[in-house]
Amino acid sequence: GEWRVTGSADCTVVLWHEGRCVRAFSSYEWSEWIGTINLGHIAAVSAVCVDGEGCVCSGDIHGSVAMWRPDGSCRMMSPAFPGGLGGGRVSALATGDGMEEDQQLLLAGSAGGTLNVVDMRTSGTLRSIEVRHLAAGGGVLDISFAQPDGEGCALVVCSHGILRVWLKAFEVEEVALLPWPATGARIVNGGRFVVAWHDGGVAVLDARTGYLRENIGLGGQGQVGPDVRVVSATIL
Repeated sequence: GEWRVTGSADCTVVLWHEGRCVRAFSSYEWSEWIGTINLGHIAAVSAVCVDGEGCVCSGDIHGSVAMWRPDGSCRMMSPAFPGGLGGGRVSALATGDGMEEDQQLLLAGSAGGTLNVVDMRTSGTLRSIEVRHLAAGGGVLDISFAQPDGEGCALVVCSHGILRVWLKAFEVEEVALLPWPATGARIVNGGRFVVAWHDGGVAVLDARTGYLRENIGLGGQGQVGPDVRVVSATIL
């Protein structure tokens, strides 16, 4: 069956299976000898992901990332993204297999341009990569482990371009620049294409090579219209 997950401004996360709500996740207090802390989200949820087994991860506008268990408890990414002017907002999440046996990784990206590689067995961050300073970097918009050419890497789309993260050494390869700074992006067709957009324009790129297949200006005669704002796009 098909799993879906949604997150909302009321700080809750809901798991759906074939159109039916099967679990709602919310924050809770956890106490031990050092004191009481909140686990989960106490700020609006800004990114979610779910794998084929129904494993749910979520992130919020304050930079916290939760990895939820089926019983409603969770582990938190350590450390959380630092905040400040919205830069800590979690903007993209994806899970996939690591290079070690039985290793499950979470890639978490922030609007401020940080990419964390998290070991889901421990919830600890294995590597924190600053992509905001790269020519093809910037704020993280989408992440995918789906690669048509095989395993061993993940695709990351940022506001300025496409990156490939090699999971064995956590090295970053700059694949291509986008034709303009994007406000949103989506990796589609099993990791084969990137659809990126900004106010008034949409571009389609080959995810493997970065080749620009389409650059569509909206608003008449190929020009960006002043009243046109693209909020999402995909290809069929």
